Amino acid sequence: MGAQDIWADALKEAESPETRNAGLWAKCFAEADGDEAKARAAYIKAKVAAVNPPAAQPAPQARNDRGWCPVCHAPIDLDALYCSACSSNLTANHLRPLKYKPTNPAPNAQQGHSQKNSYSPRGVQIVQTAKSRGTYIILGILFGMLGIHNFYAGRHLRGALQLVSTCIFGWFVIGLIITAIWVLIDLFTVTEDSEGIRLT
Repeated sequence: MGAQDIWADALKEAESPETRNAGLWAKCFAEADGDEAKARAAYIKAKVAAVNPPAAQPAPQARNDRGWCPVCHAPIDLDALYCSACSSNLTANHLRPLKYKPTNPAPNAQQGHSQKNSYSPRGVQIVQTAKSRGTYIILGILFGMLGIHNFYAGRHLRGALQLVSTCIFGWFVIGLIITAIWVLIDLFTVTEDSEGIRLT
């Protein structure tokens, strides 16, 4: 049976209430909001589709031109010269995108709490070492009234406020008391420096 014969048979069936499928007709009629012409067209399409199901679409093939950045392990093109995720210049560092996804951590991942690695736009690695919490506490005990412990942790605004508070209001006993309480709170609550790296 040719394709045109299938459509012709479906048309005949749609126009004859005696031969058409009552359930399919009811569905098409409801979806057409009672418009008999639209219901008839939908019925014909459904009957032809039942006889000739649409060919399955081929599954999209996985791209084989994608790789991973050797610096941060982000997905990039295999012919990429730069990584858009970490801004590394791969050619300047004599690096190429990796064909297979690495299983080890990326070199610029934060190593515990002791250091934080980052890469500049030129691909130069910058290592930021965590400050010592013990040093922070000792500076707070010895020179806390001057805010030296906060300067050490990179919290310059807080340190400056403590220094100004001591210098201006230190002549009055209340100024020294307020700054001393502030320093004690710092020693118990501050656990990270200004960059968010944990004090070890």
